[in-house]
Amino acid sequence: MTDQPGSTPAGWYPDPEQPGQMRYWDGALWAPASPPATAAPGSVTSAFGAPALVRTSGFWTRPVVVILSLFFCFPVGLFFMWRGRLWSTPARWLVTAAVAGLLVVGATQQPPPSSPAAGPVGPVQPSTGASTSAQPTTVSTPGLLGSSRAGVAATLAASGLQLGSVTLVHSSQPAGTVLQQQPAPGVALAPGSVVSIVVSSGPLPSPTHAVPTHTAAPPPATHAPAPKPTPTKTKPAVALCGAPANPLGYTFCGGSLIYTPDPTTCDYFNCIPNWSNGVGYMDECRDGTFSMSGGRSGACSHHGGESRPVYHG
Repeated sequence: MTDQPGSTPAGWYPDPEQPGQMRYWDGALWAPASPPATAAPGSVTSAFGAPALVRTSGFWTRPVVVILSLFFCFPVGLFFMWRGRLWSTPARWLVTAAVAGLLVVGATQQPPPSSPAAGPVGPVQPSTGASTSAQPTTVSTPGLLGSSRAGVAATLAASGLQLGSVTLVHSSQPAGTVLQQQPAPGVALAPGSVVSIVVSSGPLPSPTHAVPTHTAAPPPATHAPAPKPTPTKTKPAVALCGAPANPLGYTFCGGSLIYTPDPTTCDYFNCIPNWSNGVGYMDECRDGTFSMSGGRSGACSHHGGESRPVYHG
């Protein structure tokens, strides 16, 4: 079957790249060139009625290859598409725009970078090789009772504590001996806390006793015999049985328990700080101090316990 004169032979189509030109399509490839639109159809046909087709590109120009390349490696796919002859110019631009749009959308959907792990602020100090231990949250109060006042500050400093108030009281203990401490030994304190102490200032000085004097008898009168002088009698001293010297008649020898002591008692006896709070009888604690809580539970609890009561002879 032959084409009619003036009609377009089968397989010839308008060239998608060159308007006004015709180009042959065999169903898989375009012919390498196209004749003018006014040329006679037979002038570009071969002996078999169709233009001689020359494969201008390899397999990579096939649509399936281009699509897969766009999917897995879009720069390569775009290169194949624009180099091949199977895609029209509008189709190429459409695919290129679609790929660019996907790239923009993908770039805007990138997750925010994860924040770096928190590190040390400021320069890292070089290690000196000496291991440093964590500061303790609490320290135990050391026992100071019976120790010398001179070493108390150093003992407290070694435990992370400070020396507070120091109260001096008379005591049978040697001067400078710690009689009380507050807080008591073993109490948990925060580092830097203050510990107050009561220190012995030595025994109370003994009161001065007047030495009795004998008045010489006047010379006898010549006219009458002189009377015999009467010697002055001195009251015998009260036995103290080891109690501090005092004019109050307070002893350890026995007698009546003292529930209402003389107001001047603490001038002769080493009274504990809370002496006036006692509600018992007067007694001596084991550390040489005196309390008014004798016979009560917990008497002399911070002074080694009760030693013996004081009596009024």
